[in-house]
Amino acid sequence: MSHEPLPAQGQVDVSGMPLRCKAVGGGIDMGIGTLALCFAAEQHPDLWDGETPCSVPVLKITDVQAFALEVARAINAESEDGSTLLTRMLDAAILKAVESGCEGVDHGA
Repeated sequence: MSHEPLPAQGQVDVSGMPLRCKAVGGGIDMGIGTLALCFAAEQHPDLWDGETPCSVPVLKITDVQAFALEVARAINAESEDGSTLLTRMLDAAILKAVESGCEGVDHGA
């Protein structure tokens, strides 16, 4: 039996990964690749120009990393009550799971 080390995997390119959310180990992993984020932004229905016959998006992402940083800042920006887009999304997801009769909780407590 060989005990040679496995070859290095190197960095994994996640830029094209779609929006995802899954329970992993002791946490919840949520993410989106930067290219998927840009695609979502350029296809955002509220950012389309309805004035032209071909109805094209009104923005083009020119700096993927800068745009991703700005979106992350927006997600983490606190409102006056201290909540963020992320905490409000989590609150809504918790409520939906519980109201749907999710497993893992005592609904009669």
